[in-house]
Parts: sequence; C-alpha cells; structure tokens
Amino acid sequence: MKLIYGDCLQEMKKFDDKSFDIVFTSPPFKEEDVPTDYWSIKVNKYIWCDTFGIESISGKWKVHKYQDPLVLYDTVLKMFKGCNTVLDPFMGSGTTGAACANLGLEFTGIEKDESYFTVATHRLDDYL
Repeated sequence: MKLIYGDCLQEMKKFDDKSFDIVFTSPPFKEEDVPTDYWSIKVNKYIWCDTFGIESISGKWKVHKYQDPLVLYDTVLKMFKGCNTVLDPFMGSGTTGAACANLGLEFTGIEKDESYFTVATHRLDDYL
C-alpha cells in the first residue's frame, strides 16, 4: 500500500504507463460544477448504493463529504477479476485503500488535501 500526499496530475506523471490494472475513484467536483441538482440526478454513491441495496455513510462514521460505504467498494472491486493493482488519484478518506486491503490488492492512493490525507493515513494505518 502506497499513500501519496500531492496533486494527482503531477504525481501520476511519475508512474510508467500501465502501472495499474484499474483506476477506481470517486472524482471530486463542486456542486456548482453540475448543471442540475447533484442529489436529484443520483450520481456516485447513490447510484451504486441504490443498485446494490447498500446504505450510504452517515453520522459519526462519515469523515468525508462524498464518503462511500466500504462494503460497496469491496463488492465492486470483486467484480474486476485479474485487476490486482489499483490507483485512486482522489483518495479522500481512504475507502478504496481499505477495500483493496480487505481483498489483498495492491493499492496506491493520491490525495492533495492535507486534512483528508491525514484522515486516510490514520484510517489505513492498520494495513500499512
């Protein structure tokens, strides 16, 4: 497991082509960047959560605005047989890293927000 504090646009230039089997991420964007109400179109976690019947994160367990449930990522990553190296260029709270650790996959995460990088690092300490 490799955690990188930095801007993914700069950090990804350091990797050779085909360094990863899959990029699995939830890209950040501002709600004002979406032409309609973000929640009314049910993107990201709500599509997946509704499809798989998995409740979204809430309360004290929610440490990131767009945090998705770990069981969701475990479920989705299991579908990609043969994908053993995973990159998450927008690591956030580290959910993809935790799922990769659960499944025995090699994980590299990049996060440019210092507070979220710290959250992810603490969350993934047990796997490092």
